[in-house]
Amino acid sequence: MNSGFRADPVILDEITGTLRQAGEELHRTRAIAPAEPDAGEASAAVATLLNQLVEEADRLSATASATGDAVADSAAAYIESDRRAREGLPGSGEQ
Repeated sequence: MNSGFRADPVILDEITGTLRQAGEELHRTRAIAPAEPDAGEASAAVATLLNQLVEEADRLSATASATGDAVADSAAAYIESDRRAREGLPGSGEQ
């Protein structure tokens, strides 16, 4: 027999927080990356590579943050749907 499913709001909040924190930490990558690395003759190539890495970190940051927001929105919708469903059940005291 199928017992249905349940999404634990606490776990959803933890997931949201983890994603948002990851986004914030990745966003700080640009601030801590050296502007001009000291790599001798390879400095220009290393600077180009670092810039590409920072740009990817920025994109990943935005994706992680947006995913955290989407999880939060979905969790809120789930909680609200669950509440309305419970209210509609016989014996819930409300209808």
